[in-house]
Parts: sequence; structure tokens; C-alpha cells
Amino acid sequence: MIDVKHVLNGVNSVVLDLDGTLYDKRGLSKRMVRHLWWCLPLILVDRLAKGRMWRWIVSTRWHREVYLKTMVALIGKHCPRRDEVVELAQTAHQMGLKTAIYSDYGAVEEKLKVLKVDKSNFDLLITAPELGGLKPSKACAMQVLERMHAKPETTLFVGDRDEKDGEAARSVGAKFLLVNGNWKMENKRYVDLQVTEGTYVPPVTTDYPEDDPYVGLYQPVYDRDFPAVDATYPYFDESRHNRRRSFWGYIFVLRTLGFLLRIRYGLRWRIEGQNRWRRSSCGVRRWLKQFDLSRGAITVANHCYRHDCASVLTSIHASYHTRIPMFAPNFRTKDQYFLTLVGGIPIPEPSAGLSAMKAFNAAFDQYNAKGYWFHIFPEAKRWDWYKPLRPFQKGAFTMAYKYNKPILPFAVTYRERTGIWRLLGPKDEPLTQVIIGAPIYPDTTQPRAAETERLRQLTHQTICRLAGIEHNTWPAKPENE
Repeated sequence: MIDVKHVLNGVNSVVLDLDGTLYDKRGLSKRMVRHLWWCLPLILVDRLAKGRMWRWIVSTRWHREVYLKTMVALIGKHCPRRDEVVELAQTAHQMGLKTAIYSDYGAVEEKLKVLKVDKSNFDLLITAPELGGLKPSKACAMQVLERMHAKPETTLFVGDRDEKDGEAARSVGAKFLLVNGNWKMENKRYVDLQVTEGTYVPPVTTDYPEDDPYVGLYQPVYDRDFPAVDATYPYFDESRHNRRRSFWGYIFVLRTLGFLLRIRYGLRWRIEGQNRWRRSSCGVRRWLKQFDLSRGAITVANHCYRHDCASVLTSIHASYHTRIPMFAPNFRTKDQYFLTLVGGIPIPEPSAGLSAMKAFNAAFDQYNAKGYWFHIFPEAKRWDWYKPLRPFQKGAFTMAYKYNKPILPFAVTYRERTGIWRLLGPKDEPLTQVIIGAPIYPDTTQPRAAETERLRQLTHQTICRLAGIEHNTWPAKPENE
């Protein structure tokens, strides 16, 4: 539970969004479509229209008498109120602060009534149609402050969408509190993060750790059987059955899963220095031919969502001659078959003993001799939709030096889910894109420790640049290494 008084410290005015902030609106759009299927084109126009078209839509009788009345009824039946936000508004009112509701939609009083929220807690109820513009319009946000007789520097905006409510607050120099399922305060790693103009940063909707970069945020269920990962495990398996499985895994990842990722996440990729975004990897493969990759390469990327591995492999049209060292416990989860298909090799845990690690290393010596590619996430743990680049563990760079393989850097970046994409996937998940950098070659004439550290620093800087990060808030090397 958030400390309301701490949030309101130094604040004289509070501006709250309504839809998605005072109540949880998950599933509301689908219910609207089911109840108003006979006027679906008007619903889509209402959701997507801007400018004059938007002003015309919100002034029609259909919008007032059908659309908004249906929305209010569904909110009352299916959308639970967020009591924490209501408490914030009540506390602010009791403290004598100015409070307002600023909504992109109409029927504010009707919605407050079905949510059983006392409208007397608010000094001002205002909607975007009254102001003549949608969020994050700076002019409209200024009008709200003027009507409240409030100063931006002592005003707190509260909303569920950073790209709308948050941007409106920042445009006038006000504070902002994001509410999205849970209360999310400013993360210090994001406060100091600096990105290039036009780089999209997803809103912080997860309590990302601020000090430990290797905390596991994803808690899998270990309910599958898997052979013991010890000295007897077949780390190097070139049997006919395994080669057949690897081939069909290649078909599944690069064809079926790649196609599905383009639909759900709008997956696309491009080469650094080129402006053209691609959905076919043929151009990438031609570009890679100019480099000496005869010994294979080690692809390295940030670990930021469930299918980031498939995104990277798809972008370069990787063959089934790719191997990926993975944590052994992951092979006992529901993703077991997928991990095996993409070429995953379990890393023995310390309890398996030194002989198991020797067998694992010997297997990768054999894979390297056959010219296999390797893929590694040096961030180790997956943090979904995290923008800053976390410290890199040195395993990938030690392997690059040992096998004299170049590092091929990738940055999985994001863009806002808008338009038709909002119907094809969860609205709180951004679209994804992959940017590919030029290979980084190891210098094996240099001392191993120094060269490994150089590769780590250079790769970290390169991926930051590819991701549009000008100032990253994590170091390249873990502080406790």
C-alpha cells in the first residue's frame, strides 16, 4: 500500500484521470464491442479519430445516448473500483488541496455514481471535449491548471497511461504518479535515464529492483520432468533424432513463431546506420556476408521479454546450427520443449559437481569446432519491457576470447502500441523491434582478462547506442563481481 501523505507532500493540487485510474478497465473494450457489434465502425472511429473527426464524433447523439451509456453500464457491472486512488482523492480533499477529474471521455458524473465515488471530493470535473483536445495536449493541460488556479510545480497528475497522462503532466512541468494495476512510483534508474529524441520508453508498470540487477522477476512453475543435468547428461548430442529435432525447431522458430511475433508484437528489424525497417531477414544475411564469420559468432542481446531469443534468431535467419547455454531449472517448466527446439543446452548447477561443468565445456568445444553459432543473454535474468541496460556477466566475452569468435550485438527496443495493434495484443505490452550492430572481434594477442573486459565494455556501450540510450544508469560491469 502506498503512503498517500508521502505522495501528497509538497502538493497543492491533484488532477486525476478517470478511465483506467479510478477503476480497472481491463476487458472493457472487448465488452463494448460485444454489446455494440452492430455499430463497430463507429466504435473504431471513436477510438482512433483525432482533430475535427474526433470533435464531430463526440458531439453526435450516438456517442451520448448509446456509446457512453453502454460504457457506464458496463463499468458498473464489470470494472472494479481502485480504492487506493479513491482514498488518495479523499485524503487530498480533506487536506484542503484542490482536486479535479480530467478525462478524455464524457459522462464523468455518471461514472462516479456507478463507482460509488462522492463527486464532492472534487472541485472540478472536466472532460477533453470541453477543452477541445485530447491528452497529452499541453494547451488543454494548461487550461485545467488555469481553471483550478493551480501552479504546475505544486500539482500532481495521476493516471494509468504514461504516454497520455504522464506526457500531459511533463508538458506543463507537473509531477506524475502512474497507476496501472498497482501503484508505481518513479524508479531511480529511470529518473536519470537519458535517451535520444524519438526513442520510446515503456511506462514503468513493474516494481523493478533498483540495486540488484540479477533478481528473478519471473517466477516459473517447475512441474516438468527432465533428465538430471550432471556429468552423464548428453550436452553434445549429434544423434539423428536430435539433428531432426533441431531442424524442425529451426522451422518453428523462424517460420511459425516469427510470423506470430510479427502479428502480436509487430516485430521488425534493421541494421545500424540504415533507416529502412525490414520484416524479411534476406537483407540482413546479405549484409553479414561482408564480415568474416567463418568461425561462427556469439549473438548478444538485452533480455527483456519472453520471446526475445526468437526475435534475435529470426532477425538474422539463424540456422539450426545455433546453441544457447541456459539455466538448467528452466528445462523443467512449461517452456521445456521450446527451449530444446531453439538449441538450448542446460548449464549444470554447482551442486552437479566439477565433472558436470567439464562435460559442459567440452561439449561447447566440440560445437565450436563444428562452426556453431552461440547466443547468450549477459544480463542473465529476464526483466519484461525494461529499458535501461543492466550490467553484463562476463561469460559471453570469456567464450568469445577462448574461441576467437566475434560478438554480434543486438538491441531489442520498443515502440508504442497504437491503432490496430491495440486489438492484436495486450495494451500494456509495447511493440518490439531489433537493431543489429556490426561484429566486435576479440584480440587474442592481448591478455585474457584485459581483453575480456574490453569486449564487455564495448558491447555494453554498443547495445546502449543501438537502443537509443545516451546515458545508462547501470554500469557495464557488476559492482560485486
